[in-house]
Amino acid sequence: MWKTLSYEVQGRGHHKSKKVCQDKTYTYKKDNYVAIALADGAGSASHSDVGAEIACKSICEYVGEHFDRLIKSTDAYAVKKEIIDYILGNLKQKALDLKCSIDGLASTLLFVGVKDNLLMVLHVGDGVIGYLKNNMLLTLSQPNNGEFANATYFVTSKGAYEQTRIFKGNKKGISGFVLLSDGSSSSLYDKRANCLAPLARRILLWSQFIYVDKLLPVIKDVFNSAIIKRTMDDCSIALMVDNLVTDEQFLLMDKKEKCQLFDRGITIQPQFLQERYDILKFITTPKTIKEVAKMLDLSERKASYRLKHLINLGMVSYEKGYYKSDIC
Repeated sequence: MWKTLSYEVQGRGHHKSKKVCQDKTYTYKKDNYVAIALADGAGSASHSDVGAEIACKSICEYVGEHFDRLIKSTDAYAVKKEIIDYILGNLKQKALDLKCSIDGLASTLLFVGVKDNLLMVLHVGDGVIGYLKNNMLLTLSQPNNGEFANATYFVTSKGAYEQTRIFKGNKKGISGFVLLSDGSSSSLYDKRANCLAPLARRILLWSQFIYVDKLLPVIKDVFNSAIIKRTMDDCSIALMVDNLVTDEQFLLMDKKEKCQLFDRGITIQPQFLQERYDILKFITTPKTIKEVAKMLDLSERKASYRLKHLINLGMVSYEKGYYKSDIC
């Protein structure tokens, strides 16, 4: 089952000039379709925050409504044009309401949509799209800045269709996606090497294990304490992860990553890390303390101590006498 999370924060430059955050994100779920989108409003556009919000919402909902037809189409250009034209139609209507030009609503756009085993990805402008496969975080789409490093393309740009990237295919082996705005990528992406930073991978791995409501404060803390300090720009992230965690995936994690996941020092015994994982797998369906203690062959007091540790990490919930993890 896919989990989604997004966060955007005002950059130091906009905080100083008292401008609103121009980055926007959107997550969407309906039946077996799940989507995430991120848009970075143009700094020079008068209402780019509004345009970014419309672009995100429009693409997630439109693709969801027409996913089966769009995914089967062999004409990539026609698919790009149809999606962009729909977004532009909504932007033009908003421009009339605001009495501004459509360029006043300019933004980049990053999107991932998944339905069953199929995926669609669309990217206009800068920002980065990454995906997690076999525990490796790879770059799916790098920034498109055109001829100049400080320029980019927007949904409202002339010839946006030609500059729009689209990917369609099977999601086999992929367990997560991450979208980063230009501000966030300054900390989480190496342009020269075209690779995402270890922290981005760690965030996706955390996301598989931790309940979303518990993870969001962690993401906020990472962004507010570290990432926004390395740029003047607004920063945002949108991610989608599959909480189906296999034993093989856990084995592929090195000891340092497991220690970070369970908030323990590198000197901790491997048995400790494996035990915590075994507990999480055991309680993918709700279990009582008695059942957990029996599985661990421990007293209920000792089993309770271990469960409290996982609850504090946001990996386990407790309700009406039953414990449950957020992985499956």
